[in-house]
Amino acid sequence: MGQIYQAVNVDAIIDQYHIENFVETGTGIADSLSWVVNLQKDINMYSVEVMEDLYYKNVEKLKNVANLHLKLGYTHEVLPQILTEMSAAPTLFFHDAHFPGADFGYAGYGSEQSEIKRIPLEIELNIVSENRNCSSDVFIIDDLRIYNRPLELLELAT
Repeated sequence: MGQIYQAVNVDAIIDQYHIENFVETGTGIADSLSWVVNLQKDINMYSVEVMEDLYYKNVEKLKNVANLHLKLGYTHEVLPQILTEMSAAPTLFFHDAHFPGADFGYAGYGSEQSEIKRIPLEIELNIVSENRNCSSDVFIIDDLRIYNRPLELLELAT
């Protein structure tokens, strides 16, 4: 699990690219999401978490954030719904590109047998690219190192 603010200057990206939506796949303990919330930008924020206990803790922790939409479920099931709810405006996508079990002590990376659930990045990128014009969007991908097909993934993002 990485934090978006460790990789980039989120505030500058939001301003430079006129970002109006933020979508995070993998809320975790909401470190990255809280960082974006604390920037106090007028953007719509969406975050998906698959682990129920983490989801409910985040719902309680962030219950007073009006422009935040927390979703429970697997990204390949929830992301299409998010894309229909949000505007077509420039969006910052932060993909936490793996099953969260290893990050939070639930299980190792290999414990989830379904690739769609264990390493969802490819399907997430396909869902986004097939359902919106991404030419004004910004994508930040955490944990890309766990994929053994980086050239194939780079081709998907172009």
